[in-house]
Amino acid sequence: MTHVEQQLSLVVLKPFQGLQTSIDLEVMDEQIFTSDADGGVTMTATPSLPGAYISVVQTKFVRDGVELIGVGMNAGAATEASIALSGITEQTTFAGIPVYVATPSSSGQSTIEVTTTGMGDEDYTAMLMLMPMPLGIAFPDIEEDAWGEAQEYELEFQNGATSQTQGVYIEAPLTLVASLIMEEGALWPTAIHFGLILNDPGTLEFDGSLGPGQTTNIALDADDGVASRILAVATPKVGLDPASIDLSAFTELAYGTVLRDEVLGWVNTESQLEATCEEANIWFEESWNEMGQIESNIKMELRSDSNEYVHTSPYSPNAVLTDEAGNTVQPVQDWDKEWEWDDNFKATYDLTSGHYRLTVDSGFMDIEVNEEEWWIEGDGNSVCSNQEQLEGQEEEDAIYDLFDEVLSSLDSVAWGIGSSADLHLSDLSAPQDDYTVIAIAQIGEGEGATVVAALDTEIAEPNPEPPVMMNMSLSFSPANPLPGDIVQITATDSETGQPIEDLSAVLIRNNVTLFGLITNEDGQVSFGVTEGTILIRFSGEMYNTEELTIIVTSDGIETGDGEELPTDTDGDGRIDAEDAFPDDPNEWADCDGDGIGDNADDDDAVCDPADPIDTTDQTDPTDQHHPTHPNAPTDPTDPNDPSARGDGDQLCSGHVSALSNIIILGAIVLPAIL
Repeated sequence: MTHVEQQLSLVVLKPFQGLQTSIDLEVMDEQIFTSDADGGVTMTATPSLPGAYISVVQTKFVRDGVELIGVGMNAGAATEASIALSGITEQTTFAGIPVYVATPSSSGQSTIEVTTTGMGDEDYTAMLMLMPMPLGIAFPDIEEDAWGEAQEYELEFQNGATSQTQGVYIEAPLTLVASLIMEEGALWPTAIHFGLILNDPGTLEFDGSLGPGQTTNIALDADDGVASRILAVATPKVGLDPASIDLSAFTELAYGTVLRDEVLGWVNTESQLEATCEEANIWFEESWNEMGQIESNIKMELRSDSNEYVHTSPYSPNAVLTDEAGNTVQPVQDWDKEWEWDDNFKATYDLTSGHYRLTVDSGFMDIEVNEEEWWIEGDGNSVCSNQEQLEGQEEEDAIYDLFDEVLSSLDSVAWGIGSSADLHLSDLSAPQDDYTVIAIAQIGEGEGATVVAALDTEIAEPNPEPPVMMNMSLSFSPANPLPGDIVQITATDSETGQPIEDLSAVLIRNNVTLFGLITNEDGQVSFGVTEGTILIRFSGEMYNTEELTIIVTSDGIETGDGEELPTDTDGDGRIDAEDAFPDDPNEWADCDGDGIGDNADDDDAVCDPADPIDTTDQTDPTDQHHPTHPNAPTDPTDPNDPSARGDGDQLCSGHVSALSNIIILGAIVLPAIL
């Protein structure tokens, strides 16, 4: 095994003790190691103060003469005292977090015992909190009550007592439990403990190996029932593996769903400019009539937040307030300016506690009024006409679709509708760790559906087929853009010609990053070009980095080596220089050189043995086998003669099948007896 140089640093956030309020950052220890045969190193440090401790690891590895650097980190906490839980069984750990199993009584109650160490004889209070994990989005058939409610208890420790018991109700399949001792005014707890509680979990079945770059199918054990939906998460038992978080999927989602689809790009910019936007401010303000009676208690203010250069007409609100039943609420004082020079419009209402909706030309804003406690939710709301506003089932469907999109793309997460789901670990996940897998599964459909937890552990296995880095190709459109033009770059797989989504595209000039973009589903990014020398770098996924330097002048663009830009005129994923049919998006190769693309050619047996033998006419001068044809073979029986293959190169351009024991000689196909 190749040894890796690793530099470890232990950073402490201090002091975080007593009533002090300052927070300092200090490097406690720093060492350089070389990994052992298993790729591991060990550094031991003893905390000197209560607080948060962060371990940072930097690794260096040389591959093919290139030094690769990786960074990872983990965090822990040190307290003056400690807390332990019993009465529930600690089964395993999940990223270092204890996982408990509870088996509630017939009444649904369990007993948790809280034991403290290091507190001395003083009197103190320990908090015990249970927070069920509601998963109604993933399991909409399950009643809301099935997820349980949060519980909080104060346990009094007096006269040197070190343990207290508390009866709790554990209804949800998965519950977060926490206990802490916090002195008044302190920034850091004296003692803290937290974990996960599974409610009488079942076990899981794995169909395949769990390990880096591998996919295993998981399902409930047959004795626990057949799932109709299943959600599972895997992580190393001890410590957190950053690769298991799959941060790249979150950043891709944030960029693709939020930035690329809603913020960046000319279409979004134009939509934002043309949109009408309105903002509402709402507050309590009572007014009285001549009889001394309250006429109104709420004042609202509306103002235009639209682009003043696009929307030049004076703003005049068209606002309607409705209550929960949809009835229109008339204003006491209708919308008007208080001062002639004021740009804002105000109205007053006499409202009771409840929910209301203010509808304006740009959309609607929801408002909640609590008359007894004098607070308003919805003050400062704004809405724009280009924003999609969903309600009821449409809103629930949109939330579920987003949930489904996120979880379906995450490594270390299995999610699916049906009895099982695929669980894939990232290529960079730990290859030798014990993994804990926690699953929540629905059994049945509709009103009779129930939800259960499941728990299992697996030992990761190294991938028998390590991932192979692939190559990409870049093409530009238009072919010769000028400064100020919008250029589109398409990244495709060099072998398949398919577009590559979610690559990082960075444009750098004079060591300054101009743009950082992510390729869309068509493998494309777009940007405006300006004069100068620009380095374009595409990277990500399992592809080797592709770089291209372009020189932009008033006359056009050329590459750093003086060549023309690689273009793909027909958009078939092959650049024109490597495309036999640069104007035909359905063809890019002509294996037998007959002028017919391979996809349309049904008699190019030289390249595809599945096709019939090409009966050539050697009396036709236009046929490549005619002696006067430029591609005519010098020796038709010589397999080393490139002209015998009709394409003029030294490689077979098609697929050769060994299943039928066939030998190809020129244009003649002979069965071989081996």
